[in-house]
Parts: sequence; C-alpha cells; structure tokens
Amino acid sequence: MKAACVVLMSLALACDGANPPTGPAIQASASAQTGTSIPVAGTFSLAFEPTNVRQVDGNTFIDFSFHEQVSGSILGTRDGTGTLVIHPDGTLNVTDTGFLTGIVAGVSGAVNAEVRAQGTLASVAGSVTIYPQTGTGGFVGLQGVVMITGAATGPTTLAGSYEGQLNF
Repeated sequence: MKAACVVLMSLALACDGANPPTGPAIQASASAQTGTSIPVAGTFSLAFEPTNVRQVDGNTFIDFSFHEQVSGSILGTRDGTGTLVIHPDGTLNVTDTGFLTGIVAGVSGAVNAEVRAQGTLASVAGSVTIYPQTGTGGFVGLQGVVMITGAATGPTTLAGSYEGQLNF
C-alpha cells in the first residue's frame, strides 16, 4: 500500500511519500467592532501525521492530526484532525476541523475553522469556514468563508495562500 502525504490549510494537498503533512491555523489583528467586515489575505503552512489508513472500494482513507501556521491578515495556529480520501483516479477530497488561536484585526481569540478541499496530488483548492458559535475571547461571533489554494512542499508539508472576508 502506498503511503500518502497530505498538506492542508485547511488547506489541503496530498502527495505520495512516507510522511503526511499538517493543517492550517488562523489568527487575526485590528480593533474590530461588532458588525465589522474585514478583508483577509495571507499564507499558511501545514504539517500532518496519519493516525489511521484504510482502503474501501479502491479509495484510500487517511485519518490524520495536523498543526498549521497562518500569517498575514490572520496570525496564529490551528490544530485538529481530518480525513483525506484519495480516489483510484488520483483525485482527492479532504476535510479537517481544528481550533484556530490567533489575532485578526488586532483582536485575539480562538474559533473552530473547518476546511473542505479537493484536487489532485499536485494541487488543492477549497474553503475554510469559520463558525461564529465556537468563538472565544475576541473571536466571539467571528464568522466567514476564506478561499485557499496550496501545494505540497514536502512529503508531509503543504504551503499556500488564503483570501476572503471575515465578519465580527
């Protein structure tokens, strides 16, 4: 069985290799008021570690844990778990969820961020959804969807960029 590597940032990217990559983190900065909409853009790097690998109907399912660093408009880290599915034709789908701790628009806090992405072993694109009911500290009520793109930088690492809008 081939070992697979996934790079997520939430992002997400997979590549053949011995070690898997990890996921994204989000942090924000600035003094935000309730009802404030903030454009965000920046980069992320992710590393992951497989926790379970199985095959079903020709598809390879890889459960993993990850750690992600986020920089730019969002500064912080995200840690969590996810599942990568590699299909027989080489395409993939990945979903992960993790708690982002950081700074956005000068405000610090933590919030759950979920990534859904698809692509191939060479390139992945998707979205990160921030759920307002999960925020703590200054991130209470923070919500939005951020688009991500990424590529593997090693057998268990991924780097990419994000762009979108967050709302306090």
